[in-house]
Amino acid sequence: MATIGENIKKLREKNGMSQSELAAKIGKSRTAVWQYERGDTIPRMGVIEDMARVFGVKKSAIIESRTEYAFVNLANDDERELVELYRQLPTKAQKAILHGLREYLS
Repeated sequence: MATIGENIKKLREKNGMSQSELAAKIGKSRTAVWQYERGDTIPRMGVIEDMARVFGVKKSAIIESRTEYAFVNLANDDERELVELYRQLPTKAQKAILHGLREYLS
C-alpha cells in the first residue's frame, strides 16, 4: 500500500519534475515537497488539489493508498486541459466526444 508521499514522488518522477519544479508549480518550497514525499507532513487538501492539476490526475491518485493506479504522463498543458475539461462533462457528453474522435480517426 502506497502512502500519500510515495504517490506524490511517483507522480513527480513520472512527470519528469524535480522537487523544486513541483514546488514552484504549487507555490510551496522544495523543502515542503521533500517533507510531503518523506511522510513528515501531509499536504492540505488545497495543495493536493494543486498537485492533481499539475499532474493531470484526480485527487484520489494522490490520496488513496492503492498502488494499482495507471499514472498517465500528460505531455503538455493542452493535454492536461483537455483531460480536465473532459472530466467535467456529463457521461453522455464524454461518450459522444469519444465516438466523434473514433470516427475522425477511422
